[in-house]
Formats: sequence, structure tokens, C-alpha cells
Amino acid sequence: PPLANGRGTLTAAARSVSYGETFDAAGDTAEVAVDATPPVADAGADVDVYATSAAGRVVTLDAGASSDDSGRALTFAWDVDGDGAYDDAGGAAPAVSFAIGVHDVGVLVADHVGNTATDVVRVTVRDNPPVADAGADLRSDEGAEVELDGALSSDVEGALAFDWTFGDGARGEGLRPRHVFRNQGAYVVTLTVTDSAGQTATDTLRVDVTNVPPSVSLGADRVVGEGVPLLLAASASDPGPDDVLELAWELGDGTTAAGARVTHVYRQDGRYTVAATVRDGDGGEARDELLVEVRNLPPVPDAGSPLTTREGDVVRLVGSATDPGVDDVLTLRWLFGDGASADGADATHRYLRDGRYVAFLVARDDAGAEGVATVAVTVLNVPPEHDLPAVVEVPLGTSFRLLLEPTDASPVDAAGLAVVWEIRASGAGEPVASGTGREVAWDAAGALAAVLHVEVADDDVRVAFSAPEITIDTRLDA
Repeated sequence: PPLANGRGTLTAAARSVSYGETFDAAGDTAEVAVDATPPVADAGADVDVYATSAAGRVVTLDAGASSDDSGRALTFAWDVDGDGAYDDAGGAAPAVSFAIGVHDVGVLVADHVGNTATDVVRVTVRDNPPVADAGADLRSDEGAEVELDGALSSDVEGALAFDWTFGDGARGEGLRPRHVFRNQGAYVVTLTVTDSAGQTATDTLRVDVTNVPPSVSLGADRVVGEGVPLLLAASASDPGPDDVLELAWELGDGTTAAGARVTHVYRQDGRYTVAATVRDGDGGEARDELLVEVRNLPPVPDAGSPLTTREGDVVRLVGSATDPGVDDVLTLRWLFGDGASADGADATHRYLRDGRYVAFLVARDDAGAEGVATVAVTVLNVPPEHDLPAVVEVPLGTSFRLLLEPTDASPVDAAGLAVVWEIRASGAGEPVASGTGREVAWDAAGALAAVLHVEVADDDVRVAFSAPEITIDTRLDA
């Protein structure tokens, strides 16, 4: 009969058969130990580790806590791949390579008589999270390109994807992106790395961006005439593209202006230093200057419309003048064209002879520049005049004497008047006396009535005058 686990007595007897006969020998007994108790399998505590490479990780299994009451050595067989066959590894503590994932590993423990026991240990190999390293903090100028470096980031399983946020609303990708910060400030840059399993890690760095002053250029020196609009333009720039620039002008004559382009009129000639200051709103500024040479321009007189007058009459000439230099002080002088002149814009003049004259209005500014305008003056001739007596009575036997006194509106003409006279008897055809000059002389031969005719001529016209009657009266006693 089978022996129970533990200790018992085993009796053995011998029987032999020879030539058909059976012979029994006397039996013997012995005390034996019977082991029917299986060992205790202990695959160890569950293992939860991170992978050390993209392939996973080597884990040392440990079934060393397995035991058997016999105290004898145990043998170990492992089912690593989960196929039910304990044929993947041996020994109490084999080193086994596991892929990333969860693995239920079985161990089969056998004692010296073949009793067996099994146990299962769970091995979890986790994807190792990446390590993000955005690098050390940086300093930069606004508008300058900054290179970021995520090369110190790592992941044991393999390649990483890099995503950057620059703290100014912009984003970038890649191991070493480049970025331009458009304005001064302190920016927190965040690096997010993602591994092949989708795990992420982040790191930040600080970028201190320093303001850079703007620059401004006014170009070459300028030359302009006084009173002429001058366009001034400033070329300003700033490394910080988001900086808002303000331009302030000092125009050198006490006036100021603002903006990139200004138009200015200089009221007086001279040399002016123009300065433009540009400010970026962040405390940065720059300044440039140029020299404006404002040249004096002559005044512009206006002598008015053509005039017509008569010789000897007083004519009024009224002119005016302007100057491109608003602050210039002007003096005006008339040159009447006959050798005479007068100061001022409003002048009167008497032309002594008829003719066509050109009057000049000369305007002079306080810098000595002159402008000239002209006006045509037509002076008409005035005929000479003479007042003769209506009736002249001469006593019989007396010579007739008369001094003629013709006049002319032109003193020049008056001095050169030509006089021709004759005396005709009333009703007679031939003159009884004639002559030239201003003195009329006639010795009457008898009593009669006569008419004196006088012609007076200037250099333009001849005028005839007649006395109605000259009487030589015999009844008048000399």
C-alpha cells in the first residue's frame, strides 16, 4: 500500500521460482521517510520600473524566498513570455529583458523529489518620461535674433519632439529655434518635449530683452529762399519693430513741429540749425541735426496800371511791394522817368512835357536786395493859350503897341513858344502889318478899323488867336 507523507516501515520479502517450484525467503523490514509535500513558490514582489532604453529594461527576477520543508535545494523554471511553458529562464534570480509594458511572469519551483509549486509576479516596465531642459537664462537686445537650445533635454527611449512658446505670443519648433523679440521686456520661454509614447515634460527659461535706442537721419544740409516752403523729412528706425516712434523738430527759428515730415517757411534769411529727436517710448532716443541756409530774396514791387495825364497836371502814382521774407523791412522809391524821383509807395508828380514815360518803382529790403516794377505814363500835350483884348482903341496919329503874353501848361513849352502876328483892315484881304515875336508894333496911316491875328505854337501844336477889332479913331486926339 502507498506510504503516507512522513516516516514509516517498509518490509521486503523475496520469492524465487525454480523448475516450477516457488521458494519464499524470509522478509526484512526498514524504516523510510516519505516526502509528498510540495515546495512553496514565491516569485517575489511585483516589479514597477521605468525603461532604460527604447527596447525596455533588464529586470532581475527573484524567487529566492521560495522554500521547501525538506530544506533541500530547489530548482526554478520561468515562464516569461506567458505561453504556459516554463522554459524561458532558470535559476532563482535570472536577469530578463522586458519590453515596455505589463508582463505576468510565472515561476515553477521543484523540490528534490519532484514536487512542484508555481507563483506569478507582475513586471511593469513603464515608458521613461522625457527630461526637458530649455537651457540657461538669456539676455538679448530687442530686434536681435536669439538662438534657443534644447539639446540638454533627454529621453532614454529615443527621439523627442520640441515645442517652444516664446512668451510674446509666438511659437516655434525644433531643437534650436531662432526668434526675434520685437520689444524690450522679460519673457518666459517654455519648452515642451514629447517622447514617442506621448509623454511630455516642460522647462522654462527667462529672456531679458534690453531696449535699443532708435536712430534718425536728416540727410544733407539744405539751401532755400526766405519765404519759400521747405519740406524736411527724417528717416527714423528702431531695432524693436513694435516700438512706436515719436519725432520732435526744433527748426532753429524758435518754432517746433512733430512728425516724420514737416513743411516750414523761414521768414528771414540766415543760417538755421535744425534738430530732430526721435523717441521710442521706452526711454531710448536719438538726435540728428542739419544746417539750413536761408537766402535773401528780393522784394516784389507792383507799380500799378498804366496812367494817362496832361503836361503840367499833378499825377498820383500808388505802388506796393511784398517780400518773401515776411520779416524784411522794405523801402520804396519812385523814379518818374524824367529825372525826378520821390520816396514812398504813394507819390505825386508833375510832368513838364508831354510824352511817353516809364516810371520805375524800386523796392529795397533791409539786406540790400532790390526789386523793380514799371508803369507806363502817357503825358498829353496841352495847347498854348493867349488872352487878347476884345477892343483896342488907338488915337489917330499914335503908333499901336501891344506886348503879347501867351502861356503854356508846360513851363518848358512856355519858354519856347513861337509867335506870329498880323493886322488886317476890316474887310481887306491883305495885312497892313505883320511880324513875329511877342511885341506887336503898327503905325496907323489913317482912321480905320482892323483885326489883330496871332498864332502861337509850341513844339507840338500851333494855335491861332484873333482880337475882334482894333479901332484907329480920328476922333480921338493923341
